[in-house]
Amino acid sequence: MNIILTEALIEKHKNKWDWSLLRKNPQVIERLETSLKKYTTEFNCADFVENFNENSCIYHFTHLFNAIDIIQSRKILSRNKAEGKFANAAGSLVERRSTAHDFARFYFRTQTPTQFYNECLGMDSESGEFKTWRYWDGDWINGSAWKSYYPQAKNLGLPKCPMPVFFKFDLKEVIRKMPTRCYYSTGNMQTNWAKVEKVSENPHSINTEYLYSDASDYENYKQYSQQEFLVEDEFDFSLLDSFEIICYDENQASLLKSQLGDDQICEKINSNSRNIFHRRNRNLHIDETEVEVSILSEYRDSSYLSIQGEGLKYIQILNPENIKKETEVEIIADSEIRFTKTSKPLEVHFVDKEIGTRDWLIYRS
Repeated sequence: MNIILTEALIEKHKNKWDWSLLRKNPQVIERLETSLKKYTTEFNCADFVENFNENSCIYHFTHLFNAIDIIQSRKILSRNKAEGKFANAAGSLVERRSTAHDFARFYFRTQTPTQFYNECLGMDSESGEFKTWRYWDGDWINGSAWKSYYPQAKNLGLPKCPMPVFFKFDLKEVIRKMPTRCYYSTGNMQTNWAKVEKVSENPHSINTEYLYSDASDYENYKQYSQQEFLVEDEFDFSLLDSFEIICYDENQASLLKSQLGDDQICEKINSNSRNIFHRRNRNLHIDETEVEVSILSEYRDSSYLSIQGEGLKYIQILNPENIKKETEVEIIADSEIRFTKTSKPLEVHFVDKEIGTRDWLIYRS
């Protein structure tokens, strides 16, 4: 059966077309510059999607207790709309430009340079690795030298995202359902040179050739892996069907689900994190049984664990030798604390004192 693609038919099903396929139809091609010109937005969005592989996604990276608020509202907010609501995964330094603050922000991939320094408890003064080298000087000369990651981490403000969570969305579905609110950057938004382009107006400035490069091609990796996908003002994912919420490990996935009760979105939460996380930074280990909670921080610089809340008077500390200070309203402990569970409100915070004093909520009963 031959279907005549009239303008009326296209308009009637405007929100249902696969515009990538539609634009390849000979009936459409010959009229793109005439009667179908008014669909420039849809066709530009189709062109943008075609820059990517079939199953390409966008990713938003945040701390687990920020993720709870995001999930409950079903919205990822721009910095301007979220001001004061969330713990910041960035360091203590002032951001170079505020352009990004108007958008909910995503990467097109995981394992970016930013994530390398932000993931979990970040880098401390003992973080680094031995780098091997070899050169010819009449004979092969082999050697190795210690490379510390701390100077660069400190330059970035010692960023942290203690319990990292990735929100993963299908790029094609996002573009299809909110075409006029989608933008992208041509590089890291904290550089001076990266431009912001609107998908529906200019779909062609994204560099996908090097977008997925790795650290073996460091200059291209640094420059292009952090191109960002941007949604103006806020990103409402109650409109979407295809997404995942990926936790660092099964314990953190269980903790996140426990905070959400019987919310059906828990079916979207998993710890299928292969190729998602770098897994090279200092980490938090949180283990919970029916009767006790154990929290261990691997961070080796100035920091502590703070227990607060009404439940303080109802718990027993199982390793009291780690208590540094105790008052009626707070228990401060070294890098490891174990305590009995309570049904009363209780919070544990990781507090970093290396640059100023910053704290992150890491457990809540």
